[in-house]
Amino acid sequence: MGERHAQWCVEQGARVVATDIRAEEGERAIGPLGDNARFVAHDVTDPESWGQVVTIAEEAFGQVDGLVNNAAIIRKSSLEDESFEWMDRMYRVNLQGSWLGIKSVIPAMRRSGGGSIVNISSTAG
Repeated sequence: MGERHAQWCVEQGARVVATDIRAEEGERAIGPLGDNARFVAHDVTDPESWGQVVTIAEEAFGQVDGLVNNAAIIRKSSLEDESFEWMDRMYRVNLQGSWLGIKSVIPAMRRSGGGSIVNISSTAG
């Protein structure tokens, strides 16, 4: 889903920094988008990684004026079969990752005069 969002944004004239924890797949997906797209290996649960993404976006394209939070994980099983570790990981990716993204782009968006933040959720959300 994130790959298609990045493609659409570039088709509309945006410059995009796409991220994913899966570096090889991310590079492969974003490479064909050309000079208006960059890929950064990134873990949405890591605050320092978010800072790097914002820095790279500003260095590559001059400003940040949008964020699409799209990272999520889910596993379909009953609650009684899930471990605390899985629930904690899901919480950190699906909720905390979005919060960290929003918090990280606010200063850059203020520098650029504003922007838009889109938070994507599935029906599982």
